[in-house]
Amino acid sequence: MWEEERTRKTAEEPATPTPSLEEAPAPVPTPVPTVPEQPAVIAQARPRSGTGVLMKVLSAVTLAYSLAYVALKASDPAADVWTTLGVVVFGLGLAGIQWRLSETS
Repeated sequence: MWEEERTRKTAEEPATPTPSLEEAPAPVPTPVPTVPEQPAVIAQARPRSGTGVLMKVLSAVTLAYSLAYVALKASDPAADVWTTLGVVVFGLGLAGIQWRLSETS
């Protein structure tokens, strides 16, 4: 008896077509939680001290002196090569250190 009712109901109900992928509704995007923005911190520029400018000048003088020494000794055939290389290495190193220190002060 129950089987007859089931078959009657299925026979009476119209067949619903299954939706294809083209007819499927578009998925609803889920909202992304937003993080409240913090106000930007404006960094105030520090006033430049005279020490930084002085260190840059000394760095330029050290570099110029080292290059002048090398230029003068390069033209002298009796000059010691190791002394010239030492002036190049230490002169460039000292000028680089002075320049870097001028930016931090």
